[in-house]
Amino acid sequence: MEYLEYNTTLAVCDTTVGNVFKQLLIEFPTVLDNINCTISTCNKTTKCPIPVPYITLNITNGNLNSLEEDIGNRLLSENSTCHHVDIKGEKCKGLKTIHPIASPIHLFIELLNWEGML
Repeated sequence: MEYLEYNTTLAVCDTTVGNVFKQLLIEFPTVLDNINCTISTCNKTTKCPIPVPYITLNITNGNLNSLEEDIGNRLLSENSTCHHVDIKGEKCKGLKTIHPIASPIHLFIELLNWEGML
């Protein structure tokens, strides 16, 4: 166990609690990612919403100063080129928008602590 700022404890282990969340809380995701593409024939949106069991954030040397900002950034809508590859191997050239919807019940966060980095 490693004790960090803000009365927070970091459990250092070979596996993450995220594996448990994926299996046991599949029906109660932390975030639902709704994906829309500007190309109506793109199949990327057929698998939506995508359940995200937990959010993974990177911290450095146990520093949690940007935690609130990092969570907020993960919950912002994001635009990018779709690049979804269909069954014919053709890459979609549409604009993809991801609209994350946070759970009203809980927010599970996995923190990856990188030590010795500036």
